[in-house]
Amino acid sequence: MNKRNFISSLVVMAFFAFFFWQAQALKQSAAYWPKLICIVGIALSLANALIAGIKWTKEKDREGVFPLNKKQLLNSLILLAVAACWMFCIPRIGYLVSSFTATCILVLVFEPVKDRKHIVRDVIVTLIFSGLIYGLFALLGVHFPKGLLI
Repeated sequence: MNKRNFISSLVVMAFFAFFFWQAQALKQSAAYWPKLICIVGIALSLANALIAGIKWTKEKDREGVFPLNKKQLLNSLILLAVAACWMFCIPRIGYLVSSFTATCILVLVFEPVKDRKHIVRDVIVTLIFSGLIYGLFALLGVHFPKGLLI
């Protein structure tokens, strides 16, 4: 377990370092909070890596580094693929349609009971959810150009 914690801490630290590097391009006033969050994240990740590394050497941890089994890895890849397709489709078919489609695909792929009743329920709930999100955006005054709505 400590080996996994050590390696995941290094990955998270690299994530924060990347965003800190990206924040360098911002104006000084706009970069203050992103840089602060990244510095805190790097410090906490480094502290976690140090603690996990010390425990790892003391306990002689023999666990594998990669914690996911094949099913979990497949589910993660499906989520990443749908998210990538969603981001690709937003400027092409619009936010609302692409969000509904991506949510519907995820709900249908991960539905444990795949019969007509559950599938219809999932699609209806996804439609209601998409409508509520659109309504919330309208209420908050978040307006998209007409081309991005459909």
